[in-house]
Amino acid sequence: MRTTLMLGLITAAAMPAAAEPASSVLDFEADHRVFTQHIYYLANDFMEGRVPGSRGAEIARQYAETAFERSGLSPAFAETTTAEDGSEVEREFSSWRQPFALGGRVEVKLAEFEANGMKFAHERDFVVTGLGGEGEMSGDAVFVGYSIDDGNNGFSSYPEDTDL
Repeated sequence: MRTTLMLGLITAAAMPAAAEPASSVLDFEADHRVFTQHIYYLANDFMEGRVPGSRGAEIARQYAETAFERSGLSPAFAETTTAEDGSEVEREFSSWRQPFALGGRVEVKLAEFEANGMKFAHERDFVVTGLGGEGEMSGDAVFVGYSIDDGNNGFSSYPEDTDL
């Protein structure tokens, strides 16, 4: 309990104060500042990757719930508790947590990836997670990620004629 309380206090102290309602819907600078602070906090190594069941995941959960409350939001999910007589009582709209199944073990029997005749090595070039399925696909590659389009001294991550 003491640890949970301390983590809660640390979480509340680290969280940016709730922004006053903007006079304009398009208050980009204020929104950008607030969201950037959230990202920096949640991406910090202290969060241990927010792996399910870890201390970092619990801190992140408390942080998110506090941010939602400070923003004036209301919980969207039901919460089931046990009454003194042992019966279960479900209260609607009382929890921030959406229940979903997570966990178990997945055995990867075969993991292959090849593109344009080039073979990629599992665990070196790509990783298979337990959050997908099996199958085959073909199609055009699509860029998803970060790059620099117009950097210092005209730097670009791609040749000028590259169509992203």
